[in-house]
Amino acid sequence: MIIVSPARSITKSSEFYLKLDFEILAYQNRHYAMSNGIKVELNTDSFSRPGLRFLVKSYQEAKDKLENYGPLHFSENEFILSDPSGIRIYISDKPDTADSKKPESNSILGNFAGVSIESTDMSKSLEFYTSLGFKTESGNPEVGWLSLKDSSGNSISIMKANSCPHSFFNPSLTFFNSGKNIEVIDKIRQVNIPIKEEVTVFNIEGIVDNVILQDPGGIGFFVFND
Repeated sequence: MIIVSPARSITKSSEFYLKLDFEILAYQNRHYAMSNGIKVELNTDSFSRPGLRFLVKSYQEAKDKLENYGPLHFSENEFILSDPSGIRIYISDKPDTADSKKPESNSILGNFAGVSIESTDMSKSLEFYTSLGFKTESGNPEVGWLSLKDSSGNSISIMKANSCPHSFFNPSLTFFNSGKNIEVIDKIRQVNIPIKEEVTVFNIEGIVDNVILQDPGGIGFFVFND
């Protein structure tokens, strides 16, 4: 799974990720911001939108499974559609040359916990991502929270709409730092990354111990204590 971030300015997008200690790599006219466990495609196509890219073994099999979720839009080497929450999904069967490159860097954001999305229809979202090979690890639609994982170790958390009392950008990368998040927030401030929202709602003393960021392409970052 690759996070797709529109890069209207590859310079500005690269600067954002470099400040966070990601590596910037370029392969076959594509740019990537990479850290351990995270790959963000900085897509310079003017038609790109924030979303998720999945590399599949069988293009036709993926097409057959997904065509019931809405119109499929085809272009060279890929097709796109929307998941039940409206996130753009890119499907490709071409090997990604960047897959063979393992970044040595760890971003200053801490422990990556996967991708979070907010959905108005939990059951449909579960069905959709199950069709892409994800399996439920914990939670269920009735409680308003799901944790999914695929065979490659990619994690997606699905939250019911109106269950998170803070800004939510679909999709968002989530980091949980086990009580050490104030130190992480200090590092973010030191490198002059703009903070989209300071979150105090989970702290009884009103301390800013969680923050939300957003990259130039619209991808969110939840940098939370736990």
